[in-house]
Amino acid sequence: MKRFSYLIVIITCFWFSIQGRAGPLVVNSRDEPLDPPLIKNGAPGGHALPLAVGFRKDLNTAGGMEVIGSDTVDFGKYPAREKKVANFKIRNSGRETVKIRKIYKTCGCATAVCDKTELKAGEKANVEIVILPNSIFGAYSKPTYIESTDINNQFLSMTVKGTAVPLVEIKPQDFLYVGRIDTNRQWLQSFDISATEPGVKLGEPNVKCNYPVETVMNLLSAKEPVQYKLEMKLMPSTASGDFQCSISIPVINPTDNPPVVMGISGKIGTEMIAFPGTFRMSISSNDIVRKFNLKVLGEKSKVLDPEQVKLPEEKGVTCEVKQADDGRSIAVTAKFSPDFTKELFAQGKIYLPFSVPGISSARVLCLSEKNQNLSPR
Repeated sequence: MKRFSYLIVIITCFWFSIQGRAGPLVVNSRDEPLDPPLIKNGAPGGHALPLAVGFRKDLNTAGGMEVIGSDTVDFGKYPAREKKVANFKIRNSGRETVKIRKIYKTCGCATAVCDKTELKAGEKANVEIVILPNSIFGAYSKPTYIESTDINNQFLSMTVKGTAVPLVEIKPQDFLYVGRIDTNRQWLQSFDISATEPGVKLGEPNVKCNYPVETVMNLLSAKEPVQYKLEMKLMPSTASGDFQCSISIPVINPTDNPPVVMGISGKIGTEMIAFPGTFRMSISSNDIVRKFNLKVLGEKSKVLDPEQVKLPEEKGVTCEVKQADDGRSIAVTAKFSPDFTKELFAQGKIYLPFSVPGISSARVLCLSEKNQNLSPR
């Protein structure tokens, strides 16, 4: 009889332990837990089961900022001179008021606005992203991030993408980096410019360069759509430095179209480098410090003067420079603010230029290292 009583007690305890155990967390179509106190079974006629609150997310932070519907708008293929507008609707599905801190764009080609600065629980807001006319060419995919006080989803992302067809196509490309060019050396480059639609007519190019160049543009084919060839010659120079050249070609037809813009850049002669030259950073609530050296490439006897260094003017970046222990290079200590790390998160990469007179400049590349806890859903 005693053994039977013990068996009843054991079975009863086991039964209650099963009832108190948390089962699989049932979620809705947005992958969020359904609200307590009841969760209904998915099968028709299912019974309501109690949900043990201790085994789910904090009710005060459950849900959070979300995009209603798709978080991506595809404009498809369209003429680049057209303006494109994407409208998104966002919602605070949490239980606390969320404040919008800042909107981060990843392209100067776009504008982005939200019609509210804070959202109460369950409240919605509208976000408008505009791709400006003639501001981007070719295939693109540009995210926009909304930073808020939502601890579950601090950065909410929306993406616009498409293929903006320019009035003319330029080969090898419209903005060209040519690398290092020796002093006292002539350099040649040609560009093929092809119209993407009939009736296009271009005028004479306006060229601005910090080194002497000669340019000639000829009509290569009058057959529609027309084709031009632009040839450039960089004259030999004894001076080292950064080669910068901008070319603006007026559009005669169609009228009211902005000029075709091209750019060429490179390094001439003696070159300064940063070592190490690349840093990866995550979003941080504290300042991040990185150290590197500036030195002359291939000239061990060249001494760099810290007093002559022109520092980057990037917001959220401060630098201290001093002579390095070798007596020739420059030691740099760079401090990056939390706001800079957020901007880097949005942009993906940011270049920081360092220059001294008489030699070509160095650049430090900052790359975003996505933090899983802060990255968009």
